[in-house]
Amino acid sequence: MSDQSVSDSTTWIVFGVLALFIVIAFGLWLKYLPRIRLYREKLSALNNINAKYIRLCRERKDLVFHFFWAVDRGDSKEADSYEKHVLEIDDKLDRLREEYLAVEKGGAAALLEQSKTKNSTHKID
Repeated sequence: MSDQSVSDSTTWIVFGVLALFIVIAFGLWLKYLPRIRLYREKLSALNNINAKYIRLCRERKDLVFHFFWAVDRGDSKEADSYEKHVLEIDDKLDRLREEYLAVEKGGAAALLEQSKTKNSTHKID
């Protein structure tokens, strides 16, 4: 065998291994792409729910402060208004907590349910 034929066969072996690696990498990418996409959507949904939850907690804290301030001033009508608003926020926080746990536990099915509830009549925002 000449040096040229050894060099040619070595080149073909390298190209073959490289092509095999590319085919395997592409196959794995196609196989795991939907899972990666669902995982990223799940994380995005959890982050959005968490951001809403934190915003509502801060709003609730401010309302409780203003409630006690109204009570100290003797303004019962304003205190009742604040109390009603705090109870509404508590309901929203409970719904967000349930939604977070559902998305965390259920993954894709919960994401579909979440998108359906976004289109429903009650909004959390």
